Amino acid sequence: MPGPITLKFRYTKDEYLRAIRFHLQKTMRIKLDLVVAAVCGLAGSYVLWVEGVSWVSLGGLLGCLGLLLIVFMALVVVPSQVYRGSEKLKQDYNISFNDEGIHFQTLSIDSRLQWELYKKWIEGPEFFILYHGKREFSVIPKRVFENDDEQKRFKDLLSRRVRQGGTPMTGRK
Repeated sequence: MPGPITLKFRYTKDEYLRAIRFHLQKTMRIKLDLVVAAVCGLAGSYVLWVEGVSWVSLGGLLGCLGLLLIVFMALVVVPSQVYRGSEKLKQDYNISFNDEGIHFQTLSIDSRLQWELYKKWIEGPEFFILYHGKREFSVIPKRVFENDDEQKRFKDLLSRRVRQGGTPMTGRK
């Protein structure tokens, strides 16, 4: 049996923001929100053009702006605040994975974790995201693997120990 997979890294701000945005794109209905915003905006504009200022035209236009603001906050403002507010994200990580569990170390954390902590994982172009709650997750950047073989071993280990899912836990049925 091969030895543990040991990864040492420090997140960059931009990298972690991309990971959060990737998570949000997978868990939020952003495309639907944008379509609804467009429909509200078009309907509000049409009613404004045909009837002039009315509650319907204002409601459509304000609904469009509100949805666009929510998407902007979720994808731009919140990820930056999460990174800025968490000192642990700016520390060096030393994480070792094997079939028995995970050894997780930073300057302020030294913990042995059981695989059962993680309920689901997804893979993106730059990251593996391991979920241990609806909004709690660990990000493993792909750049930290020594080579493709080590990344494949990690993915195989995840596949054996944690359920893979295209859509992470969101509280939706």
